Amino acid sequence: MPPIYITEQNTKIRIRNNCIHVERETGQDPEMLYQAPISTVSQLVLSGNIGLTTSAIGTFLSRQIDVVFLDSHGNFRSRLLSEANPHTVLRRAQFHAAEDKKFPVNLARCLIRAKLKHQHTILQRQNRTVQDPEIAAAVLEIAAIEKGLEGKFTLPALRGAEGNAAAVYFSGFRKLFAPEWNFRHRRQHPSTDPVNGMLSYGYTLLSQAASAAVQIVGLDPYVGFLHEDAYNRPSLALDLMEEFRPVVDGLVLWCCHSGLITPADFERDLEGHQCLINASARKLLIKTFEERMENRHIHPVTLTSLTLRQCMLEQARQIALCCENHTKTPEFKGMGFR
Repeated sequence: MPPIYITEQNTKIRIRNNCIHVERETGQDPEMLYQAPISTVSQLVLSGNIGLTTSAIGTFLSRQIDVVFLDSHGNFRSRLLSEANPHTVLRRAQFHAAEDKKFPVNLARCLIRAKLKHQHTILQRQNRTVQDPEIAAAVLEIAAIEKGLEGKFTLPALRGAEGNAAAVYFSGFRKLFAPEWNFRHRRQHPSTDPVNGMLSYGYTLLSQAASAAVQIVGLDPYVGFLHEDAYNRPSLALDLMEEFRPVVDGLVLWCCHSGLITPADFERDLEGHQCLINASARKLLIKTFEERMENRHIHPVTLTSLTLRQCMLEQARQIALCCENHTKTPEFKGMGFR
């Protein structure tokens, strides 16, 4: 089931008659904005000033419903989780795999290769229309970096190659936007232009989907292979989402080209540093993201038609299988989106 996104500010979530109620306090009688049977809820994503009653917290914990808290700009704040996943055998295998000398390098190579293939596909496909020489050069350079991955035998070397590919990719990707979008380079924080703002928001939504997938499978989201360990960083979830990042890139490109979202939907913060998306455009972005996550693809291993969210879950299962067999070279296949 897809997540339920709550973006209405100054609201509170209650549980009544086995349903979640999103209400706004308006005097004696609260205004009911949304309700859904608790049985249909797998994850809640709350953006901004939204409260939970004690009863709601207890219900979400007992039913193992993941609750993600974002600030009003879409930046991750925290999450409400029930007891730790009981898959101790799998997690022991994951920890052993992370300590292995060769396994993290081999799996990281697979993850980066999958991401580069998708970046290559986006630029190549878009350049059939625009015929830009800089994009054409970026396509060739990404292909060369991908080919060179086989000669990288350490994690720092692979991370360096991935970073170089990202710089090349965005040097071409920025050429796909009209001047009024003011998109010159990729910058995470603060988001200085509308495109960077939408990319960061989309990646945040994607990272929560990835974190949920690895936890459903039984893996520890904080013990990764490509991304370095850091306090409170869900490294494995970030590993998983890497090959899916171009899905968000394509979504943002479509929103801009179709006119669904325009530069007029953004404004500067009080300090003038950050470019912020307004509430109505944010809802459109979330809606479009969820529509993309429901698109179906043939999974390269199961050869079955799955939604993109199901594909992410299946990719998490493939990582779990690789961890269980970490003494062998990981056979992780990228999605190959079309």
